[in-house]
Amino acid sequence: MSIKLFLAAATAATMFAAPALAQDNPGLQVYGGALLGLDHVVLKANGASAGKDGFAYGGVVGIDSSVGANTRLGVEAEVMGATTSEGYYLDAANNGSLDAGRDLYIGVRAGVYAAPQLLAYVKGGYTNARFNLNVVDQGNAYNFGSNLDGYRLGVGAEYGNKVRLRLEYRFSHYGNAHYQGADLGIHAERHQVLAGLLYGF
Repeated sequence: MSIKLFLAAATAATMFAAPALAQDNPGLQVYGGALLGLDHVVLKANGASAGKDGFAYGGVVGIDSSVGANTRLGVEAEVMGATTSEGYYLDAANNGSLDAGRDLYIGVRAGVYAAPQLLAYVKGGYTNARFNLNVVDQGNAYNFGSNLDGYRLGVGAEYGNKVRLRLEYRFSHYGNAHYQGADLGIHAERHQVLAGLLYGF
């Protein structure tokens, strides 16, 4: 095949594919749905680290729009919870646990259609997570929570129009925990793999 014939064929394919993508994929769309998956929290302090696995669950709402024939851009927010907990038990007078609490997120998402209705995307934004520490020391109970600010980066794929199926990996990094104004020198990182079922309105 000559170069001129190849270019002509590629141009024709692009002209037919762009309207098809535009027809199959909606313009402005508000959506919401449920997320569920695996949660892995890592605590780091003084060069040491410890990790724990659990389940993450929650919901997402967002709005996005087509930008050109095969790209989308939007904003979304999440409210998540987790079962992740790290505990120890020496005896009834000496034990404790560190529990992951609610996790809030808001950020932007940009995607490109790898095929009609199959969107590959990246995302990033602000996250705030709560961690609760419960300690019994010599029979005395101490409980406090710390809200940690951080950022989240993620990649994923989504299939569908009105009903969307999502699979996503994301990494979150949080700043140091504080207690009564003192920096504890402990920060948290989070790795999650989530599946989602969403509906576009």
